Amino acid sequence: MSSAKLIDGPYILGNTVRYLTEDGNVHDIPLDKHEPMTVYVPNPDRDQFELSLKSGIEAADTIFSMPDSLLAIADIEGNFDGLASFLMNNGVIDEFFNWTYGTGHFLINGDLVDRGAYPMAILWLMYKLEEQAKAAGGRVHINLGNHDIMNIQGWCDYAHPDYQQTVRAVTERFEPDQAFRLLHSRTTEIGKWLRSKNTVIKIGALLFVHGGLSHLLLPYKLSLPEINQIVRQNLDGDFYYRASEDNVVSQVMGRNGPIWYRTLAREENGRSMDSQEQLESVLNQYQVRKMIIGHTVVPDICTDYEQKLIKIDILHGKEKNTGKTKGILVQDGIVYKIDDLSNQTFLTSII
Repeated sequence: MSSAKLIDGPYILGNTVRYLTEDGNVHDIPLDKHEPMTVYVPNPDRDQFELSLKSGIEAADTIFSMPDSLLAIADIEGNFDGLASFLMNNGVIDEFFNWTYGTGHFLINGDLVDRGAYPMAILWLMYKLEEQAKAAGGRVHINLGNHDIMNIQGWCDYAHPDYQQTVRAVTERFEPDQAFRLLHSRTTEIGKWLRSKNTVIKIGALLFVHGGLSHLLLPYKLSLPEINQIVRQNLDGDFYYRASEDNVVSQVMGRNGPIWYRTLAREENGRSMDSQEQLESVLNQYQVRKMIIGHTVVPDICTDYEQKLIKIDILHGKEKNTGKTKGILVQDGIVYKIDDLSNQTFLTSII
């Protein structure tokens, strides 16, 4: 057993808790669900925080009333430092990574993982804050994005090389796809937790979805909870490249579904962008005023379609306190653009 300092983890597989040490070895301890554990982040500041494991994991709710304060961000993609300063400087967490947002809500609109080096730390932080927020009367919401689902399916081409190496080490799997599938399987704590998350969330008059909710799904007359349930039931199937025998599953999980949809933000594969009428048909169906999407990078957070679409996937700052990590703040019927230095500017009104 190594006595070297722990620098990364935990990675919980079954009844084993694994950490990486500073000398590059794997350190195992038995799982004790009744004892708090420390999350070590291998970032420049060597951040760490405490959490307790949940007594149980249930599927997330889909529809919520609008809180007094709602903060949202998208496509943080393994960028723990940018997210940490965004949360701290906007009053969501304290220096010990504890929830301080009271009855406010915080939402990540997909793609917690890939590209950045610290996705596991982000997952554990959301796991922790979810419980603390609920206890305070607030909420943490997670929408799954295509990269989150790709990791579940073992598709790790976009994962940071250091993280790929770590996942292979802690799972003891040589092939990266096998390693990622195991880490995000139902046998792991993070795997079970991720699989409980949503793909679409309605908060007040706002509809949050990673890629976009397409008018092409309207003929199937699916409720928002039904869409979430279909995704949860089919997370292990790659329906991007192949069709399901069930046409509804193919539509929800494929390129026209909420995970992958593009043409609310740009032309895709020769298909033109959706029309104003097509977007409004979706908004009317689900009784919302605006849709908020990530997935497709834009130069800055902006509106489109007569301010009925808000696009929030940008290239965030990769370090803390850059002013380049941005999301939206919703208060008193107004949507503001807000950064990780707490600078905010008017974007649009909900009405």
